[in-house]
Amino acid sequence: MTQALLEGPTSIRPPAAPWSPLRLASPATGYLSVYYADDLARLPVRHITRRHDNKSDPNIETGTYGLFSTCERQMRSGIVDTRAQYLFFVCRWGVHRVVSGYYRLAWRAPGTLHSPTTKDFALAADAVHFVDPPIPIADLPEPLASVAGTRFRLTKRIASDSTAALVSMLGERPNALADYLSEVDRLERFQSYHSGYRYVTWQQTEPFTWDMAQPYLEPSPPSEGVSNQSATGSWRCRSCEQFVINQALLKRCPFCRAMGTLRPVTDLTTPF
Repeated sequence: MTQALLEGPTSIRPPAAPWSPLRLASPATGYLSVYYADDLARLPVRHITRRHDNKSDPNIETGTYGLFSTCERQMRSGIVDTRAQYLFFVCRWGVHRVVSGYYRLAWRAPGTLHSPTTKDFALAADAVHFVDPPIPIADLPEPLASVAGTRFRLTKRIASDSTAALVSMLGERPNALADYLSEVDRLERFQSYHSGYRYVTWQQTEPFTWDMAQPYLEPSPPSEGVSNQSATGSWRCRSCEQFVINQALLKRCPFCRAMGTLRPVTDLTTPF
């Protein structure tokens, strides 16, 4: 387990509640997950500076996915249902689609959108491995190149043979996680210098750490029927009534810090 995953209060990190162990299939299977890479970065870290859509996943600082964001709810629920163990990360880097690394998943916790009618989970890994340089999908051996190279939009489930081959190929290369973490920090500080915030859409001045995870793991107001997307890219907080602009649903209101209170604005012509 990496040092990044060991940091933070033990009362919040797995295996503490509300985290519980994932039931895992044998042999191990996996998912490919597409993410936006930051074009200002030296390494393909998530798109931290993306306008009106600052990205928090993959959150390599904590080895989590879906803890701080509401992205890819169906994939996270699918991982729990299919008992997949590995989450591989794919992005556009330069002119190529590449594989940058993986999580070895071990725990789950209820997510912000979780309800009796909606499955939503945060996932946590017990191992995180990223490589420098990332591997172009076109350079993967067959049949792996065809499996990963077949066009898919956001996620794709892969069988045990492809999972084992990808883990082996990435594992043969040195773990560059420390360099990726350094690049995340550099981009956050760059954005803070120009905007006053590490994450503008969150109005967040601090980095993502386990120290700030507690409210994200506490039960939120009922969320039945709340989508991750707003047709107008706008939201309104049920607690403080503030208007929020962001492409994806934020778990926390940037103004009052209430959790699970943003609801999509469907009509921008209505006065606020």
